Amino acid sequence: MYKRFALVLLTVVLILSLGLPALAQTAGGTISGQMTNGTAGGSSVGDVEVRLETYVNSILTANSTAMTQIDGSFKFDDLVTDPQNTYRLVLLYQEVDYFSSNITLGAGENSRSQNITVYDSTDNTDAIAVDTAHTIIVPGDGELEFTVVYDFVNNTDKAYIGTGDPMANGKKKTLTFSVPADAKEVQYGDGLQTSYVYPSHEGFIDTMAVLPGVREIVYAYKVPYSGGTYNFKEKMNYSAAWFNLLVQGTGIKVTSNQMVEQDPVDLGTGTTYLYLIGQNFTAGQIVSATLSGLSGEVNQTLIIVLVTLALVLVLGGGLAYWRTRTRRKLQPVEKISDVVDDEQSLLVELARLDDDFAAGRIPEDAYRVKRAAKKARLIKLMSGKRG
Repeated sequence: MYKRFALVLLTVVLILSLGLPALAQTAGGTISGQMTNGTAGGSSVGDVEVRLETYVNSILTANSTAMTQIDGSFKFDDLVTDPQNTYRLVLLYQEVDYFSSNITLGAGENSRSQNITVYDSTDNTDAIAVDTAHTIIVPGDGELEFTVVYDFVNNTDKAYIGTGDPMANGKKKTLTFSVPADAKEVQYGDGLQTSYVYPSHEGFIDTMAVLPGVREIVYAYKVPYSGGTYNFKEKMNYSAAWFNLLVQGTGIKVTSNQMVEQDPVDLGTGTTYLYLIGQNFTAGQIVSATLSGLSGEVNQTLIIVLVTLALVLVLGGGLAYWRTRTRRKLQPVEKISDVVDDEQSLLVELARLDDDFAAGRIPEDAYRVKRAAKKARLIKLMSGKRG
């Protein structure tokens, strides 16, 4: 028995000794970074706790923390470099949650640098506006499918943290969204996270901070209807420079005294959408239109396809192109060829920028700054302003 025990013990020791060098080789990774304040004359970024989350096969397995130095620098050592391990930096700064993109230390890669930009916070509601709101309607069998896309803009250099009493997650109400009383199957898309969203008596609210720049938000719902007519009404909780309404289907007519009908458009799916556009809506205003002929033939589309399509159009500049064309009808400006060329160039640059970010060729911080700058320039050009 003693010999058997000794043999087992020797086997265990050999296995452990063989594993030690491998462990030593895979636990030498480092993630460092620099936290900077993007607000002019902003507060100190020293002595801020940064948390490193460790995921193994997408499952959170560990947390570690480090404090930033007076210059905002931080560092995490002795990290496993196995490609199955993914890391994410998380920090709380002036009531705002900041997250890095996922970080992986692959084979032969022992270090990565990840910079994070934070901002001073504000509760001033004037910081938030809507550049463009898009509503896409697809008639179905006894119901209408809605996809709503909002382009929110924070033109300040501070993070908007909302107002009122904190919700259950400790965050304040930042954005408010209205949906019809009979809406069903409400779905949250891009720009919304369920842990930050709460239902309200008119629809739902978001508690995620709105950082400087542009933030696209998408949500969808269905509304039952009967007969061949539907009165569309959407409450604008924020001022909006532009409102796009697109309705899919044949034999349908859409009328509105607030929007101008444009030529029908094809969004690349082989189906035609009626297209109306309005401008300069104020907070609290109701956007309305009448849909008739709904009993005619329609081409139904899954709502998730619409959500994806809307995102591609917004990020790629498709709707921006129609908005450019329409603004010349609603608000004629001097026709100067170099202005048109600049607009088209910016649309191409925005599409390429989005592709570079999606492919991981550009850091998130640089992406945010460049996209905000290009879109601000595009908005000025589309409004007939040059300079």
